[in-house]
Amino acid sequence: MPTPINPGSTASTSQHLLGLASQAGRSGVRGLVSQAGRSGVRDLVSQAGRSGVRDLMSRAGRGGLPGLGGLPRRADLPKLPRLPFGGEEEPDPTSGHGKVALVTGASSGIGSAAALELAKLGFTVYGVARRVERMQTLANLGITALRMDLTDDASMTSGVQRVIEEAGRLDVLVNNAGYGSYGAVETVPMDEARRQFEVNLFGLARLVQLVTPTMREQSSGRIINVSSVGGKIYEPLGAWYHATKFAVEGLSDSLRLELAPFGIEVVIIEPGPIDTEWTPIARRNLAERSKGTPYEARARRLATMLKRMEGPRFASSPELVGRRIALAATTGSPRTRYPVGVGAGTVTRARRVLPDRALDAIVNQL
Repeated sequence: MPTPINPGSTASTSQHLLGLASQAGRSGVRGLVSQAGRSGVRDLVSQAGRSGVRDLMSRAGRGGLPGLGGLPRRADLPKLPRLPFGGEEEPDPTSGHGKVALVTGASSGIGSAAALELAKLGFTVYGVARRVERMQTLANLGITALRMDLTDDASMTSGVQRVIEEAGRLDVLVNNAGYGSYGAVETVPMDEARRQFEVNLFGLARLVQLVTPTMREQSSGRIINVSSVGGKIYEPLGAWYHATKFAVEGLSDSLRLELAPFGIEVVIIEPGPIDTEWTPIARRNLAERSKGTPYEARARRLATMLKRMEGPRFASSPELVGRRIALAATTGSPRTRYPVGVGAGTVTRARRVLPDRALDAIVNQL
């Protein structure tokens, strides 16, 4: 059985792009993306097959690309103050008083951090997960821990009913639970592919169905779906995971329009790589599933790169994402989506600028 992971953590492609983006002062990736309109970066990268994306990036660092000139080094850029919520004002510490939140996947990582942040703001918080014993710390802090399995409809139905019966209302649903299943499309069993969708998409959608009547009666509510930058970009050996996250993005956008007339807001959280147990687990599972297949050599290269990318240099803390979820839950006018974490905004912007073939060229360096 696959090991649940932090749902906001996508795998190697985002980390590879973040590795490039984090060197913006030397390689000019950030400059290339931000100045695409006037420097013709789109035209340059569309020729990646002939000139090489790597060469373009290294040239930007050395002497500048045609029409762009040299780019500043990171050390030459002004340092701006860092605010605790990514440049947005911090929520009122009493903004959750009298309100109720339900957080899925609360046994670790982003879910646990989000539950704690919401509780700090005064919310009555229900944290749910398959493994209740891993939520004892939350329970000790006054958060109600319930068992819920997103592949079991009776479990979801009874859980939501209990929250509404006990609390009398439900103001925020944080759909955070999920996991990543890696391996080639050819070799991942269809039962596992279906389970990936059951947990990451259909379980999320079923909870939306269950909470919507109550929120509609209240004429208020906020549904926060944790997607990933993996819902914007792609990579080989991660097709099933990325398919679920692309689906969460599309479902959330449609849902936002459906529920707006009833006072219910829908927000998407798009984390980049998160510093949790996800990366070592992903490496092991990828290697095991690819062993003895035509994809084994590529999987080994991918696993090696993932190991190099571990740690805080290329990954953010779950607490950072938890704070962003708390902000999205309480701000008066939430954005439709919040990229969060090391380079997440850069990756999503790069995806908008880069043509498919250019991104293919970058990904195929793996």
